Amino acid sequence: FFFFFYPTVLSFQIAENFGIDEMSLEQNFVSTSVSEGRLGFLWYDESLTGVSLEDSTILFSIKFEVIGEPFTASEIVFGSQPTSLEIADTEDVLEATLIPGMVEVKSPTNTVFNSAPDKIKVENSFPNPFSISTQIAFSLRNSATIQLTVTDISGKVIFEDTRPFSGGAHTLDIPESIFPESGTYFYQMRSRNFTVSQKLIHVKNR
Repeated sequence: FFFFFYPTVLSFQIAENFGIDEMSLEQNFVSTSVSEGRLGFLWYDESLTGVSLEDSTILFSIKFEVIGEPFTASEIVFGSQPTSLEIADTEDVLEATLIPGMVEVKSPTNTVFNSAPDKIKVENSFPNPFSISTQIAFSLRNSATIQLTVTDISGKVIFEDTRPFSGGAHTLDIPESIFPESGTYFYQMRSRNFTVSQKLIHVKNR
């Protein structure tokens, strides 16, 4: 069977921590398609006698490197391809619940994430936290059409605007009126050549 994931968010690194002595990365995993988001696994015991393990034994661990931009995500799911995924003892197929994983990439601090600092220079939004409005000061090396998106902490888009900018210095105002309540938000500026994002803290005036 295969593990499926988004290769733009996760990069497979290694399989390790094997719970069965005969298991290994080279013999039991197929990593030729990890660039496409597929990691294959195969286990077959020719003796058909099975391997006894204690409850809660870890069969193996898979490590990924997170390479996605902030606000992206990837599921890690079990797929019954090219063969059905079965868990069995020496007598019958066992019922099993396979729980997929989820990796969400978020901005950990108030610092600016900038995917291409050679194309755009961005200052921390100011003020932040803010109650009335906040400003984003940035400078473009060349002209660009930028999509500005503001989302709440759940990822719901509360504001979106797209406009062209010439090369040079600019300032964007984000008004208080777009924020429904106090809380944590994120802005993202995206063009063909870069992505910029930062966490915003909005405090409503009482």
